[in-house]
Amino acid sequence: MSDIYSHEAVELELYLTNDFAVHRAYLQPCLKNLAKHHDRGDFYRDKALVALSRVVNSAAKQYNLEHGSMTTKWSELFPKGDRDRVANKILDDFLTELRLGNRFWE
Repeated sequence: MSDIYSHEAVELELYLTNDFAVHRAYLQPCLKNLAKHHDRGDFYRDKALVALSRVVNSAAKQYNLEHGSMTTKWSELFPKGDRDRVANKILDDFLTELRLGNRFWE
């Protein structure tokens, strides 16, 4: 998988992290749960990536409802590779913030 971010991936990441309602409904609960598992010592990156992939998929669907056309599917608007890159980027940023001691999701 390429590390190059497409315009769609950037748009999806910005939508997920900057739209208050989407962030609060989808991302924040997931990050709280991941932080809890990290604190307990039973954090696994692959499982965290699956959880964040679900969040990114939900955000992509919501974006398509709000900003997409009726003829374009959400999965065509944001291809799987883009969604995977967004989930990986969010997970990497989350782990960096955890290491620094920042807990912005609480």
